[in-house]
Amino acid sequence: MRNLEKSRQKLDSAPKLNAKMRLALFAGISTLIIAICILVYIFGPPAYVYENSDWGAWSYTPDYNTTKWNILLDAHSHEKTNGGLLTYGGDGGYLTPEQNILWHISLGYNAMILTDHNTYENVEETIRIAEEKYASKIVVLPGCEWTTTTIHCNLVFPPDAPIESYSYIVPPKGEITNETIRKMINQTHAAGGIVIVNHIPWTLRVLGVNASREALLSGGADYIEIVNQNEWDNDSYKFCLENGMGMVFGSDMHWPVEVYGYTLMNASSFTAQAVFDELKNKRTEVLYIPHGTPYEVEHKLSLAFVALRPLMQIGAMFAYYIDGIANIDWMGLGVFLAYLYVAFGILELFREKTIQRICRECGKRLSKGKRMKR
Repeated sequence: MRNLEKSRQKLDSAPKLNAKMRLALFAGISTLIIAICILVYIFGPPAYVYENSDWGAWSYTPDYNTTKWNILLDAHSHEKTNGGLLTYGGDGGYLTPEQNILWHISLGYNAMILTDHNTYENVEETIRIAEEKYASKIVVLPGCEWTTTTIHCNLVFPPDAPIESYSYIVPPKGEITNETIRKMINQTHAAGGIVIVNHIPWTLRVLGVNASREALLSGGADYIEIVNQNEWDNDSYKFCLENGMGMVFGSDMHWPVEVYGYTLMNASSFTAQAVFDELKNKRTEVLYIPHGTPYEVEHKLSLAFVALRPLMQIGAMFAYYIDGIANIDWMGLGVFLAYLYVAFGILELFREKTIQRICRECGKRLSKGKRMKR
């Protein structure tokens, strides 16, 4: 009985958390766990580990008129970078420069433009690898995706131009106006380059704004990307036909998947300069593949992804992607937190009743012990 009484005295003297403190602690821990899961979902590791050897055994070539065309160009792709715009996937792309080249070769491309977000960081390295190791299979043109909250444009430059002559052409801080866009176009042309306006339907749908095609034409833009990933832009296709603007396909590849088209060209020789000259003269045609190409390259599953996948799946309950942009489902998050608070209230009620029952039992035992002592 003495032990029981001492235990009760210790329980009574122990510091207690009142209901408000317990609720605050519960809310803080729950919110922290959910926030971590959302961040892991958005910025977590890719599902696969990519190695150069992945692209050794499989290749694909589309069905096209080989008599009329000799160049299959992808005008839009991304690589792993340290600088530039941070996007989902960490830094804009998952592949190294050599892996980007190998992915293009496996899908039948023999020309590509490197267009990382607001950086020219990998341009020289990618061109060097292509020239030293894959000169008979592919040529690489230098470029950048001029990326803002108003418009995305691919800037493509002559292969023999020193990088210093155009690497300063990145979006300025502050508001992007039609005058800002016009200045970028003029700077690109002054450096001997070409301006391609990217994924107009995506820009209108996701960013909600975009310079009109008429304004872009009068401002000097050279091309419109009429197929981005798997989306055909019929309005831009008709506009280009009616107004003499060039048309290209861009895979917009951030990680290796199937593609939905090719930019067809007929270059005078298999050199980067000859391909650039054809672009400059707007002699292109787009091959659109609505169902997509095969992609039968196997990649190794990432152990980090496997380890973090449960957290990512919880995060996926409250975050989602629309056209590559991460969004938080605030309504769903609020409803889930409401469920948690209801559950907390039920547990608190159960806790109070359990404590009361234990106290009654202890009281009865103590009373019984005192009577027996007498």
